[in-house]
Amino acid sequence: MAKDGKGKRKWKSSNGRENTNGDGELMLGETGSWPEPPKQKPRKIKNDIYEKELARLQVELVKLQEWIKAHRLRVVVVFEGRDAAGKGGVIKRITQSLNPRVCRVVALPAP
Repeated sequence: MAKDGKGKRKWKSSNGRENTNGDGELMLGETGSWPEPPKQKPRKIKNDIYEKELARLQVELVKLQEWIKAHRLRVVVVFEGRDAAGKGGVIKRITQSLNPRVCRVVALPAP
């Protein structure tokens, strides 16, 4: 993405041509589809920052668990998605710091 002299953003298509009209508005390319946004490299966070944030969030989960127990409530969380979408890892991360007597994981059959 580049800026023209007026400070407006404009996209360049894969063939290097700009896909804007004179006002800087996006236009459809020759193929009739929107131009691809520029690919950005995902930023990685440092491991110690990740671990500190994970510990803070796990403390919040335990606080939530205690609040739910104190108010005698029940909570159901449903994770829906395709196979290998990361549901198992998320469930494992959430339940690793919770009391197994209170927190139960149940796999439902396919509809």
